[in-house]
Amino acid sequence: MSEQRDVVALQRPATMTDALVDDLRAAILTGEFAPGEHLHQAQLAQRYGVSRIPLRDALIRLAGDGLVEIDQRRNARVTKLNVDDVREIYDVRMALEPMAAKRAVERIDDGQALHLAQLGETMDHFADDPVVGQRSRRAFYDELYRLSGSPRIHGVIMRMRDEVTRYHLNTHRHAEGAHLALRRAIVDRAADAAARIVAEHLEVSRDDLIAWLERHT
Repeated sequence: MSEQRDVVALQRPATMTDALVDDLRAAILTGEFAPGEHLHQAQLAQRYGVSRIPLRDALIRLAGDGLVEIDQRRNARVTKLNVDDVREIYDVRMALEPMAAKRAVERIDDGQALHLAQLGETMDHFADDPVVGQRSRRAFYDELYRLSGSPRIHGVIMRMRDEVTRYHLNTHRHAEGAHLALRRAIVDRAADAAARIVAEHLEVSRDDLIAWLERHT
């Protein structure tokens, strides 16, 4: 089966709160809201044209994803990571992501493999766009790990990924080669190769991020 190279449209959120979560996540992950920055709820409500209730719900969901911290006075800030945080996050990711990738590749059918390949093409097509690139990268990995059939592992992985994704704008080496190799492993149903590619890619990402944090903190 040859690799499908079409760009696919990303699914849009269904509710106002879903849309707010999506837009706020994108703003955090692309660096528009920096680590440690206070999120002024009145300003955000005006910016998005919403009341405080759906905004507060969106911030609570993002806090559950590890992207936002909310104090006892309901003030919200973007979470900030240090080197120890990064090491812990990558310990979890490296334990779970290769295993989940292998399970997914073992389980998928032809249609799912082609869809993943299309999402991977979309990810690389928009790699230089900080907003669409982030969303398309998240869509690919979200679908890959969802297809592992392990919903709890999938949920933990996506939370861990979201916590560090915002730093990749500063640290991430060009990953097109690793992405291409992973797509080929998916299409070829090479489950062990997919696990190895994911593990190697995680090691590079971890080392880049730790080196950047050590230079800038």
